[in-house]
Amino acid sequence: MISGNPRSLERKLSSESVKDNVLLVDGSDTNTKRFKLMKVPSYVKEYRRFQRSELEVGNMLKKGACCSFWYAVVVQNMKPVMVKALYPDPDLDPDDFKVKKSCEKVDVIKKEEEILSMLPPHPNVNGFYGMTEDMRVLVLEEVRTDLATVLHLTEHLIPITILKWTRDILLGLAHIHGTQVVHQDISPNNICITSQYRAQISEFSKSCRLERQEQLQNKQRIGTLSYRAPELIMGAKTYNNKAKIDCWSVGIVILEMLLGDCPVSGLVTDVCTCHNPFHSNFNFDQLKMIFKLVGTPTDETFLTKLDCFAHFSSWKVYRRGLKQKVWEACILDHKPQHGFFSRKTAKESIEKSSGDDPITLEELKAYSVI
Repeated sequence: MISGNPRSLERKLSSESVKDNVLLVDGSDTNTKRFKLMKVPSYVKEYRRFQRSELEVGNMLKKGACCSFWYAVVVQNMKPVMVKALYPDPDLDPDDFKVKKSCEKVDVIKKEEEILSMLPPHPNVNGFYGMTEDMRVLVLEEVRTDLATVLHLTEHLIPITILKWTRDILLGLAHIHGTQVVHQDISPNNICITSQYRAQISEFSKSCRLERQEQLQNKQRIGTLSYRAPELIMGAKTYNNKAKIDCWSVGIVILEMLLGDCPVSGLVTDVCTCHNPFHSNFNFDQLKMIFKLVGTPTDETFLTKLDCFAHFSSWKVYRRGLKQKVWEACILDHKPQHGFFSRKTAKESIEKSSGDDPITLEELKAYSVI
């Protein structure tokens, strides 16, 4: 049986609470569907009955550190869903369960269920339907794949797709922040892509609810290293506007969609060896790559308040390299396989983006090579 929700699973699955939100910038689906999800395996060889709920489970979608994700359907109405379970699960992974100790982090699933239950439905946030009584399995809205898989299988994304998914992610993030929830682990692995080419924010196991005036201490490792906000890496002891750390992560995800690779992917082993708890998020290589991308901060009043300042105070000063990186990625005759703009329009778009006026959706559409 599935519990943990005031409404029945059947009612939630048959409702229209999570509506489709396909953005078609030019009024048709031609450009969106130019990216072919056909590269992503979607067929289910066979379904098997899930013993602890009214579900039949098919293929595994992906496996994380302590959880696995599966295609599934509700037996009563054959509604497609996604199942997230602690790995290994006695029903889903019987062979692995016999030889490998199961992850007992039930609190991770329970915490995520609490966050998902307080989030109102939104088309750009992966929908939540319920949880099994043993608190080891979440039933979620069906998706086709995640952004990390798309970036791995695709040579490059066309601009119209980047614009659409950027908009989807920002709408989902605004909705999450509007309910005083901070995600804390935005990355391509945690952005789902539906069969309607809609991007959704998912995976709330590291999320938290934050009151407006609350300050949290930076004493535990937060988020995925490549998408971790620089103030966390530099050792800010407290931070109250935590929404900013999600905004940084989204910015890196957008750059990754544009460039094809994550622009700041440091060595996970290059960590601080001192025992100061405020240094748990510090990473030498990651911070150096961030400085090379956005430049070295120069506000001494701000820097001296950072607990890890001594680790990088003697480093050379790096100039901002973001504009050049984007420029090189977008020029057709420099990288034909990744070029999105002509030389003239690329220069105009980058110069304008560095000013006070944001580029409008219509302007970006005009720059796109269709």
